[in-house]
Order: sequence, then structure tokens, then C-alpha cells
Amino acid sequence: MPTVFRLVEYESKNGLGASPKTSTSLRTRSPEVILGLPLEATADVWSLGCIVYELLMGEPLFDPSFQTVECGLSTDESHLIQMIEMLPADGFLGFPEDLVRRGRDSERWFKADGTLRLETTYYPVTLKDILYRRLSGVDIGEVHEFLDGAIRLMPEERTSVLDLLQSGWIVGHVLTSVA
Repeated sequence: MPTVFRLVEYESKNGLGASPKTSTSLRTRSPEVILGLPLEATADVWSLGCIVYELLMGEPLFDPSFQTVECGLSTDESHLIQMIEMLPADGFLGFPEDLVRRGRDSERWFKADGTLRLETTYYPVTLKDILYRRLSGVDIGEVHEFLDGAIRLMPEERTSVLDLLQSGWIVGHVLTSVA
């Protein structure tokens, strides 16, 4: 079977590896990159979910440069706002307190209760709503299940790479259409 595409992560030229903020695309950075948590494979699962979304939709899931000039936001602030709007933690417009507590850089962005220090108006929209509005001819349930498993605020709640590869959407649609 021919290779359709390959996903790779390049290290910096000094061989020591670049910092996560410079080696990861701004649009696919996981919450733990911005908050300064130790990085594990779950950060790559988040990035994969963002890339798959972009391949399906033709545009990025998150746009960290959105309203940075108009509202005077940094790319990190814009990115965090978009994450909060799309991924409310049990209806709460903020980050889970446990995640905020663990981040080395969290107090720069968040209060102890998980709400942003920055005062803003939120316009919540769920990933499922976006998929239903924008995709046609695709089993939204399986696509949503795949993306929802990959794009979760809490790293330990993300689906493993092995489980993503065995998901109904990959096995039933993606792999059979390539074969």
C-alpha cells in the first residue's frame, strides 16, 4: 500500500530538541504546552486530533491569531479562549482546577478556580455542533467520537493512540477507503 502522507516532528538542529512552543504548530498546541505541564504522548494525541480536523474541514480547529490585533490578545490568550469556548468542562467556562494547579505557567493565565484572568465574553460552540453544521455525507457520530477522544482538556482523559487507530471511524471508513 503506498504512503498517502506522513506526520513527523522535527528536532532542532542542535540535536537537543526544540522547546514545545517552537516545535509544535501554534494551531495544534495542547493545553499542557501553554500551561507549562510536562509533555507526554497525550500532547501528540491532541495535535493529531487538530490535524485530522483540519484535514476534514479544510481549516484549523483553533486559530490562535484570531482577534489578537482587534482585542489586544496574545496568541496564547486567544487560543485558551477558543479552547474554553469549544471544550467547556461540564458546562463550566474555564479549565479544570486540577489541570490549572499542575501547570508551571498557569497563574499567568488563570485564577485558582480555573477561570481566565482576562475578562472576556465567551461564544460557546461545541465540536459536535460544528461537525453537524459543516460535514455532510460523513457519519458524524464516529468522526465526533474520534475527535472528542483526542481533543480533551485533561491529558489523562484523551484516548490512547492505539484506541484511536482502532476506532470505528478509522477502521470502518478511513482504512477501507485506502485499501
